[in-house]
Amino acid sequence: MILFLCYITTGLLLLIRDCNEFLSFCHKHIFLEVFFAMAGEVPNLAESKLTALVVDDNFVNQSIHHKLLDRLGIKNDVVCNGQEAVDVHCSGRNYDLILMDMDMPIMNGIQATKRLREMGIESKIAGVTTRAEEEEVKEFMEAGLNDFQEKPLTISKLVSILRNLDFYVQA
Repeated sequence: MILFLCYITTGLLLLIRDCNEFLSFCHKHIFLEVFFAMAGEVPNLAESKLTALVVDDNFVNQSIHHKLLDRLGIKNDVVCNGQEAVDVHCSGRNYDLILMDMDMPIMNGIQATKRLREMGIESKIAGVTTRAEEEEVKEFMEAGLNDFQEKPLTISKLVSILRNLDFYVQA
């Protein structure tokens, strides 16, 4: 049996029995509340009718990115790898924004970004990854990214992406 000790900012220490319970707890209680608490005033962009695609193979990251976009009023879909992102666009779906992870199975973020650009997809693509080595970021940007943020993604980082890509310009 795997045991996790979770220390929350309130000083509460919890014992969690297994990985699924840990992920569920983090998803429901820790990550989202911390990210939202740090956000302060959050813009509501529902009237903008922006759409986004989250491309990430990690369930926790998918959930966080999905909830952050929801919190801003941005309709979004989630796929698990770059090939699925390409397939969604081949089926005729288009998005204003794509949040693209770098390391994924089947087709990574660099390959997917290159392929989407070769297909003529003009969506704004923001790389969101833990891999922040200068050469890797450069290669990712050269593949066709419009912006880059290091994980963990927060409301403030997401708003920064939206500002950088001219989706949200209010101060």
